[in-house]
Amino acid sequence: DTVRWQFSGPVFQVDPQNPNLVHQHFSVGAELIAMSGPSAEAEVIGMATQSLATQNIDNWTLVIGHPGLTQQLLTQFNLSEQTQRFILDHRWLLKDTLQGKKQLRQRLDQYLLCERYAQEIGDATLTPADAQHLLNVIRGNVPLNTLTSQNFSHYLQAERILQSIRWDHIDAALDFLQTWLLLSGPTYNVLSTIENAIGDDDVAWQMCDDWKTVLSLLEAFAIPDNRIRLQPDCTPTDNAYTGIVFEVRAEDNSLLASGGRHNELIRPAGSAQTIPAVGFIYNIESIERQQTNESPGACNINLIFSRNTNTAAVRWAQALRQRMFTVTLVNMVNLKERISLFVQDDGSVQLGQQIYSIEQLDLLLITLEGLIEHDTQ
Repeated sequence: DTVRWQFSGPVFQVDPQNPNLVHQHFSVGAELIAMSGPSAEAEVIGMATQSLATQNIDNWTLVIGHPGLTQQLLTQFNLSEQTQRFILDHRWLLKDTLQGKKQLRQRLDQYLLCERYAQEIGDATLTPADAQHLLNVIRGNVPLNTLTSQNFSHYLQAERILQSIRWDHIDAALDFLQTWLLLSGPTYNVLSTIENAIGDDDVAWQMCDDWKTVLSLLEAFAIPDNRIRLQPDCTPTDNAYTGIVFEVRAEDNSLLASGGRHNELIRPAGSAQTIPAVGFIYNIESIERQQTNESPGACNINLIFSRNTNTAAVRWAQALRQRMFTVTLVNMVNLKERISLFVQDDGSVQLGQQIYSIEQLDLLLITLEGLIEHDTQ
């Protein structure tokens, strides 16, 4: 049976702006499970965009992509599964139209040499550094006499392995993908380019037809065509997506929501079945910033904590949120925010020069409200 779930609550994740930090944010979203077909995508996209209107946010653009179609179109180049996966994982390099293809080829050469050597020779001792040295020798970049006796044996095997790889197929795939990644624009422009790229691939045509059906269904959700941008390589951070994906972006290009189809979602958990599912998640912090821009009285409080005070920080965050304050737990001062509370070793918090215990929450609220009122004047 089809299941419709919603979820909300605090989660921890790596801060995308600083991978060395882990921060807490509020996660809100929905999942439509065990329903396949374009109507499922349209329902989820419609929900994600319509709910923004309830928050008085209407300056958004819907960006729709299709990683499944990208993968299908790459099958025409007869690449091995490992080669195609490596190229897709590093496709971001191709956005550099001058040096990107060369850089990706260099990484792929090294990767394939190591992988093929381990598979065909049964020797996994060839390191990436050794592989790069062999490649430099084979290409004539460094002299042959730089090889050790052990590496010379590797050299003979490496020449044979590299000659067996269909580099013409790989280069053609990279040329196609580099052009494909640059596709972005109004639906009528991009769709015609996509259809020209499909050729006689029946599977790809079915994916394209489903994509067009989703676009037509979105009209019923009051999403006008001029709000939609097609970008085949629009791929949210989660690589588990297998079909249509989407992002909702504000006028300043900040991400408000993202989601898509991920039919392989439960396989890593041990399931032998493929269960269709499509869902989305809101970027609550971006939504709050949009509301702050429209409502001067809104306030985002940083709750600064250390290794020794994270438990107390969670208690403070929960208490303040229950009083309708927006609180972000961070482990360093973010000067872009208006107000920061510093959690002390004894479990109290400091605001400016004043220290408050959890029992003095009401007194802290009066101070916060006064600061907010002062900021809005």
